[in-house]
Amino acid sequence: MVRFRELVFPHALVGYCLLPDGREYACCASRLSPVGAEFQLNATLVAGDAVTCRLDRVGLLHGHVTAASENGFTMAFALTDARRERLAARIAWLSANADGRVEQRAAPRLVPSRPEVTLVFDDGFPIDGRILNLSPFGAAIALDGRLRPLVGQTVKVGKRYAQVVRILEGGPERGMAVRFRLPFTPETFNPSIVL
Repeated sequence: MVRFRELVFPHALVGYCLLPDGREYACCASRLSPVGAEFQLNATLVAGDAVTCRLDRVGLLHGHVTAASENGFTMAFALTDARRERLAARIAWLSANADGRVEQRAAPRLVPSRPEVTLVFDDGFPIDGRILNLSPFGAAIALDGRLRPLVGQTVKVGKRYAQVVRILEGGPERGMAVRFRLPFTPETFNPSIVL
């Protein structure tokens, strides 16, 4: 177990967690190791709760809550030795491949001719945003500095559903990066695209 604790992927991975009450929540995992991870999500849990999580590029992980806070929890994985070895190999691969962002970074990016977009978060209240750049898989969006979205939160970008994967701070633009649930096809991805 000691060698597993030393293998940590420090960057965010998005996914979903199935909680003991049967509800599923969007989540964001950080400090992923073959032993466990830290999760951020909008739900209340207590130590000992059984949780199943599905993370992008990792798969299903079962375990229990070891510590909880108002913003999330720490989870210890319940894995067979073989599954733990496979997870360790996956974490090593993610670390070796541009921090797990190869697919998105290799994609073409553009600024649409109409960059203004309406965003709708869970509360249903629409706000205005501006697309800084767009790929078939996601977008970087400038927001009013008063809004503080959470990584893992679902948002409707125009007519397209997405998930917040990163908060953009520092520099001249403040906002968020999102990943679309369904990417654009090559035929529809062009500067005249309207979200």
